[in-house]
Amino acid sequence: MTQTTLPAIGLGLLLSQALFSQVTIFDTSNGMPLNALTISAGEEIADDVSLATTGATVTDLELFLVTYSATGSIDADVTAALYSPNGTGAPAILHWSETKAGLNFTSTESSVVFNNIDTIVGHDFFWSVKMDNVVADAGAIWGPRLALAANVAPSGTSTDPGYFYIAPVGSGFAYTSVSGAVSTLGVRITGNPIPEPGTTIA
Repeated sequence: MTQTTLPAIGLGLLLSQALFSQVTIFDTSNGMPLNALTISAGEEIADDVSLATTGATVTDLELFLVTYSATGSIDADVTAALYSPNGTGAPAILHWSETKAGLNFTSTESSVVFNNIDTIVGHDFFWSVKMDNVVADAGAIWGPRLALAANVAPSGTSTDPGYFYIAPVGSGFAYTSVSGAVSTLGVRITGNPIPEPGTTIA
């Protein structure tokens, strides 16, 4: 597991965040039709997040997947990651990544939870999902589950359903437009929001 935090975070800020209880800061788990984004094993798919606050300390992340095999179960390694954007908005600096290896899926509607992340992200950041070493029958359906972008929660957060960034095996992220897309990737991210200057969080 790789885990880093953004530099130059004041001690007062860190202490003040300890006073806040963890809350859901970004959630696209509602309104999820039974549909997966088709990907290849080892491809990393990143999606954007814009928070209602200046940033947050991410503590937990739950990925929602579609994993269905007509003749049996699916085995795979699942990796999640958090990135900050570069100057053009693409995923750039990796701040946290973790892999859960050897997972077995037997349900169409699946999720994988990552805990104890404790990584600071800014107002705009990216999260990603990757599935490696997938073992399934030829007719299996698997990949990140698509959710309706209109149901992004909590209020004030947003994502752009018109694009994803895809990193094929052995190469960096490339912008991928999704023509007429009405969906985004399903995820629930929990953390401690960083308040706007001069404001407090109840």
